[in-house]
Amino acid sequence: QPLCSDSPFASPPGLPGASCKMANANLAVPASGSSQGAASPQGREPDEERWVCFVRHAEARHNTGSEGEAMPDSPLTKRGREQCDAALGSWASAVFGQAELIVVSPMLRAVQTAVSMNGNVTKDPRFYILALCTERWNGKLCNMGTPKSVLRTRLPYVEAWRGFTDLAEQWWPVDKEDEPARVAQLLAFLRRRPEQSIIVVTHGGILAHIVDVPLSNAAHCMAKLDSLRDPVKTVRLSPSENPREELDLEVPGGETVLDLKQRLAAALDCEAATLQLLRKTGLPGTFKECDDSDPAPLIARVEPLQTLSDKVAGTKEWRQTLSKPRALELQKDLYEGFRQEGFVKALHELNGRHPDRSSREYVEARQRLFLSVQAGVLPRFGFEGSARGVVNMTRAFVFVNSDPEIKAMSREINQLLGIQTPATSGQLTEVPASRAGDCRGASASGCGSTRKK
Repeated sequence: QPLCSDSPFASPPGLPGASCKMANANLAVPASGSSQGAASPQGREPDEERWVCFVRHAEARHNTGSEGEAMPDSPLTKRGREQCDAALGSWASAVFGQAELIVVSPMLRAVQTAVSMNGNVTKDPRFYILALCTERWNGKLCNMGTPKSVLRTRLPYVEAWRGFTDLAEQWWPVDKEDEPARVAQLLAFLRRRPEQSIIVVTHGGILAHIVDVPLSNAAHCMAKLDSLRDPVKTVRLSPSENPREELDLEVPGGETVLDLKQRLAAALDCEAATLQLLRKTGLPGTFKECDDSDPAPLIARVEPLQTLSDKVAGTKEWRQTLSKPRALELQKDLYEGFRQEGFVKALHELNGRHPDRSSREYVEARQRLFLSVQAGVLPRFGFEGSARGVVNMTRAFVFVNSDPEIKAMSREINQLLGIQTPATSGQLTEVPASRAGDCRGASASGCGSTRKK
């Protein structure tokens, strides 16, 4: 269980460590660290606990201004080397001394930081060079790495480090990527390791997904490995038959395509195997099939669906839309329901009991009566048969409400219901869910700007 926000995050037995907390049960929060290296309070932790110490690299050229940002794979500054010395004299000697594994980003500034805080010892079997913890790409040259072949010549000792053989020639990202997915892969790598005590020397962009408070250069954060949670990300899905409809889901960064398909299948009452996710590519309007083992894409279409649902676990927002043919079909179905003898009789009796048709009691009663028809129609078009479904339907008409045929059908429905609309009645207004019970009209959306007749 994550520690509460006012509990010190204990360090390995006998070692100093930064005070860490958990943020929203997902993120580790570091104590504030100075630019001279994080001085740390004492703490204790059971021997069986696995721990990880995240270290942000010391000051590098790009941290000093725009001139440094133009230098690929910028090295440490003189001040950065001094920060490493200060850390070594306070906390790094003890922490690095007891660590069983030292994971290092291949960026020059991270390698230099790790070696310096390890007492300038380069030939250490605990070193593991890993591209998963390199800095994110932000379009600046300082985050462009050194090719593997050049790195081997520039820093010959890294060739003996574990992980170097698996390092790609171009190991750094060169375009916008799914950062939460990469951080989740990094955390998964750490969890799979057999070591009890691990150090990760990495970058501020990656640490932003792990710690809640930004770490200064050469600062560190101690955390229980098992209490770290994958960062979350927002995935945006659209049904293949209606690409303007959008469903935003908040899912763990490590979510796979299969996980996402299973989420959808559980809510849509279908088999996950019948669904196919298509990932958005770098080319406008183009999509590519995803494999089940791929990370859940940030933007995707789902085949062969006509609509989605806000019942999917993790839903943040569901923006439904309707094509013109489907909108007209929905309107006609509502019209048929509203013209049935039983409904017409009930509406006539309600109007007779409320001649002025302006009281709240009347408005609420009329809403319930309208909903008796809407509840049977809306689910056939992917909406809830509820007041909330009526509001969502209103929003879904945004893309078609200026169409002449849509506006004409809206007027027919309102005339059938005895509702007079302004000349702009075909323009449907978006009504907040909190006001769903106060809708005073029954246009095609069931909710609109109307006047009593």
